[in-house]
Amino acid sequence: MCRKVRTRIRVMKDKIFCPAPFLHQYVNVNNHGHKLCCMSKEIKKMSSNNTVQQNMESFWVSDELKKVRQDFIDNKWPSACEWYCGKYEKQGVYEESYRYNFIDRYKHIDYNDYDLNAETGNKTGKPIDLDFRPGNICNLKCRSCTGIWSNTIQKEVVANPELQGTYYDTGRNYSQLDTSTIDLSNIQSLKMSGGETLVDPNVYTFLKNAVDNGYAKNIELHLLTNGTYMPKRIVSVLEQFKSLVVNVSVDAVGRLEEYLRTGTDWQQQKEVFETILNISNLKKCGINSVIQITGIFGLQDLIDFAYDSKYTNNKKYRGVSFLPIVDPEFLSIGLMTNSHKQRIMRMVERNIDNIEFDKFSNQIKPVVSEVHRHFDNKEELLLKGKKHINNLDKIRNTNIISLQPELAEYYE
Repeated sequence: MCRKVRTRIRVMKDKIFCPAPFLHQYVNVNNHGHKLCCMSKEIKKMSSNNTVQQNMESFWVSDELKKVRQDFIDNKWPSACEWYCGKYEKQGVYEESYRYNFIDRYKHIDYNDYDLNAETGNKTGKPIDLDFRPGNICNLKCRSCTGIWSNTIQKEVVANPELQGTYYDTGRNYSQLDTSTIDLSNIQSLKMSGGETLVDPNVYTFLKNAVDNGYAKNIELHLLTNGTYMPKRIVSVLEQFKSLVVNVSVDAVGRLEEYLRTGTDWQQQKEVFETILNISNLKKCGINSVIQITGIFGLQDLIDFAYDSKYTNNKKYRGVSFLPIVDPEFLSIGLMTNSHKQRIMRMVERNIDNIEFDKFSNQIKPVVSEVHRHFDNKEELLLKGKKHINNLDKIRNTNIISLQPELAEYYE
C-alpha cells in the first residue's frame, strides 16, 4: 500500500467519519427496518407496501439517512453508531469497530471520484456495496445464536416453552425476502449471510441470477457460511464472480464444536473449509469465532487448529476474527469468576508470545476486551444463563459439563 493511501486511511480513522452511509446499504429481512450496517441501531422502519428494492431506494434518499451523512461530514457520531463503534473505539478495541472496517474495505477507492455528499450519498445516487441477509433458513442451532438467524432455533423455541423468555426474540415471526427485485447493476461488492447462505435455496437462485444477468463478473462476493455445505454446483457459481471473500464460522474444534453449533459434523466442516481455500477466484478466507463461556476452555484447541502452518502458509488465509457475544448476553466471558478470567488471560499472553502470525496479537484483542467487560446485573445474567443452558442440554440430550468440566460452577 502506497504512503499516500496509508496517510489517507489514518486521517479518516482519526476523524469521526464513516464512508458506509455514502456507499453501503444493509438489508436484513428480520430487522423490519433500515440500519446503516449490521451493528448500527435501527433508523427507519421498512414499508410493508413496497418491494425490497423500493424500500432500499426510499431509504437511500430519506431525511434520516441524510442526517446521518451530515453528522459524519460534521465530525460527529450519529446516535445510531455511537453505541457500538464509538464504544469500542473509546476502549481502543479498534478491531471491533465497523467504521474502521469500512475505511479499510474502501482503501482502494478515491472518494473524490464519487463526490460523497449528504443528499445522494455519492454521485451515482446508489450504493456500490450491499450487505444482503434475505432470511433465517439455517441447518444449525448454535449456542451463540437466536431465532432471528436460525429457523431451526425458532422452531425449537416454539416447541419448548421453557426456552421462551431466555431468548429476547421469543414469539416473533420471520420470513424470507423476495430477492427478485434487487438491482445489482451498480453493485461492486456484495456480502451475503443468513441464516446459512449456502443452505438457503433462495440465495443460490439470487447468485445464479447475478451470473446469468452479467453482474457477477463485476462484483466481489463476500460470503458468511457455517462451513457445513459446499456442493459442486455452488462452487461453480461462486467462481463466476470477480473475486470471493469467505468467512467460515467456527467456535471450537471436534466434539465441542458439534456441541456449540448443533448439527455440525466436525470432519465435514474441516473438509468444506479446505475446499473453500482452494476455490479458484478466492481472494481471502478467514474464520469467525464467537467468544462465549460455553466454548472458552476450548479456545486453545481452536487456536492450535486455526493457526496451524497448514493454513497460515496460504497467503489467502487471514486467521481468526474473534467476535464478542451480542446475544444471548448471558454467555459473555465477562461474567466469569476472577480465577477463570486470569486463566484466560494467561492463555492469551502465552499465545501472543508463541503464535507466528502477524495479525494474531490484534485478532485476539476482543477476547481481552470481553474478559474485562463489566455488567451491573451480573448475578441476574448468570442465573438466566444457567437456566437456559440446562434447559437446552435437557432438550438436546447434551451435557456441557462432560465436555467442559470447568463450567460446573456455572451450569450444574
